[in-house]
Amino acid sequence: MNLTFLNSVYLFGLFAAAIPIIIHVLSRKRAVTYRFAAIDFIIRSHRMVARRLKLKQLILMILRTLMIILIALSLSRPLLKRSLGVAFSQPNPSSSVIIIDNSFSMGYLLNGESLFARAKRAARRIVDSLKEEDNASIILCNSSPQVLLPDLTFNKSALEKAIAEAQLSFAATDIATCLSQARQILSSSPLADRYLYVLTDLTKNGWRAESFFRLQGEKTEKIYFKILDISQGQKLPNQAITGIRVAPVFREGRREYSFKIEVENLTPEPSGDLLCQLYLGDQEVSRGFLQIPAWGEAVKKFSCQPGQGETIFGRVDIAPDKLTQDNIRYFKFHTGREIQALVVDGDPKTRIYQSESFYLEKALNPQKNSRSLILPTISTLEELSSYRFADFDLVILSNVEQLSSELIDELKRFVGNGGGLFITLGDRVNPDRYNQSFGDLLPRPLRGIRKVSLPGEGGRRLKEGGLEHPIFQIFRSPGGGRLGSANFFKIYLVEPSPEAVGDIILRYDNDAPALLERKWGKGRVIVFTSTIDRDWNDLPIRTTYLPLIHQISQYLARSLTGEEGEEILVGQPKSLTWEEKEEVIRVIDPQGKVTTLPGRVKEGRREAVYLETRIPGFYNVLGQREDGGKLTAAAFTVNIELAESNLAKINHEELSQLLGEEAVEIVRGDYRVSRGAGSGERAYKLWGTLLFGLLILAAIEGLVIRKG
Repeated sequence: MNLTFLNSVYLFGLFAAAIPIIIHVLSRKRAVTYRFAAIDFIIRSHRMVARRLKLKQLILMILRTLMIILIALSLSRPLLKRSLGVAFSQPNPSSSVIIIDNSFSMGYLLNGESLFARAKRAARRIVDSLKEEDNASIILCNSSPQVLLPDLTFNKSALEKAIAEAQLSFAATDIATCLSQARQILSSSPLADRYLYVLTDLTKNGWRAESFFRLQGEKTEKIYFKILDISQGQKLPNQAITGIRVAPVFREGRREYSFKIEVENLTPEPSGDLLCQLYLGDQEVSRGFLQIPAWGEAVKKFSCQPGQGETIFGRVDIAPDKLTQDNIRYFKFHTGREIQALVVDGDPKTRIYQSESFYLEKALNPQKNSRSLILPTISTLEELSSYRFADFDLVILSNVEQLSSELIDELKRFVGNGGGLFITLGDRVNPDRYNQSFGDLLPRPLRGIRKVSLPGEGGRRLKEGGLEHPIFQIFRSPGGGRLGSANFFKIYLVEPSPEAVGDIILRYDNDAPALLERKWGKGRVIVFTSTIDRDWNDLPIRTTYLPLIHQISQYLARSLTGEEGEEILVGQPKSLTWEEKEEVIRVIDPQGKVTTLPGRVKEGRREAVYLETRIPGFYNVLGQREDGGKLTAAAFTVNIELAESNLAKINHEELSQLLGEEAVEIVRGDYRVSRGAGSGERAYKLWGTLLFGLLILAAIEGLVIRKG
């Protein structure tokens, strides 16, 4: 209910209610003192008369004050409006589309009941009000809308069944797409009266301005547009996990993993001691508590050392609130597998510490620690013929003068089949010979040596800005070390090429390339334009040397933590590739549903797109060999969209701007369906009642005066 006034200017007349009070105060008679001796009965009689007079004056003041208030209120013509719910049933036959928001924010619990359950109940009441000549359709609205009944139907049983079977999704909201589909359905109706009902929580995320641009130009006949705010205008406080970052951290030569959990408090009250739990697999490995300010964020940090050579699936939970769907988030990361690396030392020395590969070997496997993931094999050029590149995951050429054409061909086959090649330069490298023999295996042609500083005078530094490549993720974390701490005295320059096929992933502070990458077939090539030992720089004695070498090696061997690509959100497609000999693969979702995908052959592999990412969690991908053997082709995680967790409301003005000329009506409160056209409100005229009350007060005033 709400109270309005048709002539609100007369409310200023309420100030006139002070007039009787002022008159009463100013006109009070003071008792006159008569001095008589021994006549107490006269004094007592006078006191009784005075008390009756004061009571009469007080009653008259109150009555006259109330009369003035009633006169002012009557002149302002007050109306008391009572919402009767959604006015659906019309005198003429009509067509309607009911859009039910089933995005995961509709799972919010209000007074112990989800908003989605309330929306379904409101939809059933609308369907119940339909007459025999009315038809309707239903759309479930999320980022991938579902038209439950593509054609308008007169069958109320079919409509009620569709509502009963509707399920809450884990997707975000996309009202614009749903409106477009609803307009298309209504455009096919021969009936003149058309109604569109949106049952939603009115959160802003579902009403993105960019999504409504495509609706411009869509013209249909007049549609009566009503929005039912299922949350009844209430604010919806929420807490949500907004991010998980996993990164390797080197501590005392040991690799650990850091987990940063970002949680946002979308409430006006601070959150104290919010429980946060980290799970790897099904096992809880750590927990802690968060203190989050109102409308603020907080980060919880965990660290652990999982097993090596594993793909780890995990999740993070926070204490459940009224919207539980965003209190859990899933992640996947690689701890790396054991890597066989062949290191070709192009400048071996009798004294081992003077060899080109000395620092490199120590970095790859410090003290031959069994915990290291990289197992290096050191070879000279003379010994190289006794090894097969195919037996290794990674080949490192350290200041190698030249390779025979046979070895170059074998190296190209090795990289083309998915191997990794790391080339470090030095004074034994001849740029012309390298450009000719390696050819387009190099990211850029080599030009020559450039002396940039003298030892002891300081040198060029590595540029630390813009480190977006996966190799440098460890240096973006606190405690990961500073790449810019090393000094470089000599570097190799490369030829500028407008048609370069390689990428510069790291530069010196003079913008000369330091690390260049080239994709070759299924493999990768990285060139470092300085020496890997201390001849041209002091990088090997810096704390960043070991993690940098490990990151480059694991990246080239495709065993780098964090190489998951972009996060897959609910409803987004997932591209899959697998070996050509696997005719089909099977995708198993978190609920155990199996989807079989045949793949098309492309460049010696099969590929397909999986579309059923409707549930957050872990998805397993299995292949089937012709001989019956199983092959795990892939595994991935799916999460909900973070923006949907922000439950801030859109207002009427913003809705009008988005919908243009549409007549927008927002209905809140009870969702009972009323008969007849209109806004679903009944207005009661109160001025007649007030005038009647004024007459009663006037009669009472007359009686009081006469009695006195």
